[in-house]
Amino acid sequence: MRIEPVIDKTALVETVRREYGLHIERLTFVPVGWVAHCYIADCAGGERYFLKIGSDSGQIPTAASDLDFYLPLTWQLCSQRILPHIACPVKTRTGQFTVRFEKHLLILFDFIEGKTVGFGGLSDDILVKLARLVGILHKSTSQIKVEHPFYERFDIAFENDLVNSLDVLADMTPGDRNGKQELRTLLLPRKDEILGYLNRLKELQALARATGKEMVVCHTDLHGENLMMDDQGNLYILD
Repeated sequence: MRIEPVIDKTALVETVRREYGLHIERLTFVPVGWVAHCYIADCAGGERYFLKIGSDSGQIPTAASDLDFYLPLTWQLCSQRILPHIACPVKTRTGQFTVRFEKHLLILFDFIEGKTVGFGGLSDDILVKLARLVGILHKSTSQIKVEHPFYERFDIAFENDLVNSLDVLADMTPGDRNGKQELRTLLLPRKDEILGYLNRLKELQALARATGKEMVVCHTDLHGENLMMDDQGNLYILD
């Protein structure tokens, strides 16, 4: 369970007012999510939004979760009514999708009243609805445009680190700490097996790259915590 961060809520509310023109009357921390800290923002006039506070790491994006890719993408899907059952980001007054706050990035979403499906398994009814949404998403590729598209290159980003780390374990001395000794005992006897899986993965990589099939927009992380069902039985895709 996520723990509420120590932040200046008064400054946070003022930032949202300045950047979005919204007057927050109540912030409710929601202990969910893997990366960002989340709040429900109840605003004047009864409007409700979902506010995410994430780290502004400044790292080079290496995945489809890159904000410059997926926020404009999801906004187009929602605003053009191509795929309205999706978590839709809200633009700032200047048309941006993120706002810097202290050492964080703020992202505001339209609020979805419902509950996440969770990891308990997907019913046939949910699978049918999910298949329809995914089909719409894949077919939407020609209808949307983003300035920073992310293309799957089928790279094996961890390959060098994995091989080098196994070499490090092999060169350990009795003076190394106990945790590394235990890791060595666990992994080194299976080194050939691990490298065999890596070689198999590289074979699959070559096959994937050689298919030449059309690239389509994909979610890449469709599990139960990224699916939400509202009270009317509508399924929504998150993140």
